Amino acid sequence: TQAYQIDATGKVSGYYNDEMMKLAKENKIKIYALVTNTSFDKETAHKFLHDATAQAKAMTDLIKLCEDNQFD
Repeated sequence: TQAYQIDATGKVSGYYNDEMMKLAKENKIKIYALVTNTSFDKETAHKFLHDATAQAKAMTDLIKLCEDNQFD
């Protein structure tokens, strides 16, 4: 239904499928934000995991994303 990625600076990007999300909500299926590390870029992951500012930005953005989209 949706998937998001986080870059080395903590920027969250991704997609959201309206039709699938509507179907899930109509059928009372819980919806969680899926965060992936596409193609597992070790350098990006390392930079992100060693940058507290980037981590804080990502957490803030993910919380807002969950609230805005009513994810469980």
